[in-house]
Parts: sequence; structure tokens; C-alpha cells
Amino acid sequence: ASSPASPPARGAGASGAVSDKALENKQIVKMRKVEALVRQLLDEWTTLDEAKKPESFDLIATKFMERVEPKYLAQMAEKFGGSAPGASASNGHGGADWGKEESEAGFEEGAEMAEEVVDGVEEAVPEEEAEATWAEAEAEADAEAEEEPAPRGGGGRAVGVGYAEEMKALLKSGHKTDAALMEVWSSHAFTAEDVPLAVASLFEAAMRGEGGATGTEVAARLVVELARKQQVELKTIEHALSAASGTLEDLVQENETAWHLYSHVIMLLFPKTVPSTTWGFLQRGWNWASWWAMATKVLEGADHFRAFDILVLVLQMIQDKSGAKIRQQQVWKEAGRAGKVKAVLCRWGEMDDASTMETLQAYSVEI
Repeated sequence: ASSPASPPARGAGASGAVSDKALENKQIVKMRKVEALVRQLLDEWTTLDEAKKPESFDLIATKFMERVEPKYLAQMAEKFGGSAPGASASNGHGGADWGKEESEAGFEEGAEMAEEVVDGVEEAVPEEEAEATWAEAEAEADAEAEEEPAPRGGGGRAVGVGYAEEMKALLKSGHKTDAALMEVWSSHAFTAEDVPLAVASLFEAAMRGEGGATGTEVAARLVVELARKQQVELKTIEHALSAASGTLEDLVQENETAWHLYSHVIMLLFPKTVPSTTWGFLQRGWNWASWWAMATKVLEGADHFRAFDILVLVLQMIQDKSGAKIRQQQVWKEAGRAGKVKAVLCRWGEMDDASTMETLQAYSVEI
């Protein structure tokens, strides 16, 4: 979902002058994303039935051969060979019957095979299609780079440092009203470049259990109020939630209600409509379609069963806040909206329509 407000100034990046340090920081961020995605991939693979693991591993290997350069495929082959049963701990390439010559021969053979596979893939894909695909991927990467918050804020905080201590103190301050929370936030005088890091730090602190049982609700309420006052971009909120979704299960291990943050934020950002949701979020260009696009985007990166729970809780909260069932609210009767929600719930919950409806009814949600 696109935020209707203009993006904040980006310091040097606003004029196109991206420093070497900023580029280095961006690479650090990308490496962390790669690590998180690899962990998520392996977590999913290890939960498969033994009968499915070979098939899925073939799929992974095929995708790597399609996209990865031969020299890196050879590097992977060498790594795998070193970890095979009987591999020597001293040289990493095999035991008594796997000497240096065999290792080097295997490495060269792996590289040749990788080159053949990649050459075959390149021949199979028409040149025009390949160029179009790369152009599309590069354009998407450029757009993401422009949208990502600066890795180093105006306050000089390095990537990964954030504002953890400040946000812990805010959540533990005991302030509950929006006005009091806004005052504490304003006391830090965050610059436009600081804000994305501060929001991410606040979300993480709340999900780790800072602020107690109400921490996630307080954090969500503060950030949405800041968005209402146009002190925080909607796109910034979306990025913070998307970035944390891949590690949400780790946070749940630490704090079992960590995922409630997502439900609170998504519910509070539901658009204001008359007469259904007069309590909702009001901003030019923000409507049900943009809200739904944002909600599904930030939840796609999470475990899908968790995403199912988050969305069901959102629907419960909307019903409670509106004093009416979803099916009774006019905003949900338009353009097949309820059907879209049911379809996503069926997919995330891996259930058919009837089973999904039964589950929703068990939670008193009627769509």
C-alpha cells in the first residue's frame, strides 16, 4: 500500500549524493535480510515430512542452479563435500579416502557442471524475456532502495544500534494517554532520518515484552497516532512490520503475545468510514483497498498460520470497536471485500471455505 503522504527528506540521499558509508550500511542491511530468509527457509524445510524433503531439496537446488553464478555453485559444492559423512575435520574436504587431488578434481568438476547448467538455462530462456525480467528486477530493487529508511539516522545511530533503551524507557514510563506518550516521543527530537529506526526499535521493544501485557497495544497506539499527526509515514510503519515478520516466531518464543502488535496496528489503521467505523484512521487517499494491501503485504512474510491468527484477531477487534459483526458493516459489503478476506484466510490456514468459516465462528467472527 502506498502512503498518501510525501516521503521524508533523506539527507544526502535526497539530492542523489549517496555516501560510501550509506552504501556499506545498505549492504549490511541486505546481508541481515539474507540471513533471516535463509533461517526461515531452513525452518520450513526441517518441518517437512521425510518423504517430502528430497523433493523440496531438489527444488531448492534447481532454483540455485537457475540463479546463482557457477563460481558460487562450485563454492557451495565444496562446502557440501566438506560436511559430508567421513569428511576430515582437519582439511574439510574428506577423510583418508578423499585426498587433495580428489578434492581439486571434484571442485573443477562441480564448476564445469554448474557452468553447463547455467548455460542450459540461459539458452532455454529467450534473450528478450531474460532482459525484461532483469530490468523489472532492477527497477524493483531501485524502488525498494529509495523507499528503505536511511540505515544511519540524523542522530548518528549505526545500523543495528537503534533506540532500544529509549523505547524501553518509554514503554516502562507508565504513560497511557496518547498525549503523554506523544510528549515522551517528542522529547527525543527525532529527525526524519531517525524516525524509521525509532519506530522499528519501539515495535521490537514492545514485542520483546517491554511495557508488560499492554506494551504492544501502547506501542501500536502511539505509532498510529504519530501517523495521524503526520509525524510518521504509513510507509515507515509498513516497512517496520515487514522487516520484523521474518523473525516474529523467534519473538513469540520470548513473548507469547508478541504477535498482538501486528493485530493492534492493522486494526488501528483500518480506514474511517461512515457509519461503520467512525473510530478509524483518516488520511487522504487511505481507504479499504490500501489498508488491505498493506495488511496482506506485512503478513505475507510471517508464518502463515501466525498470519491467520493475527488477521482473525484484527477482525475481532474491529467488531468490538464498531459494536457490530463484520457482515453487518457497510464497509465490508462492497466490492467483494469479505470474499477477499476469506480467500486469504483459507490460504494461510490451509483450510477449505467451510472449515475457515467454522473457525471464524468459534471466535465469534461473522463475515
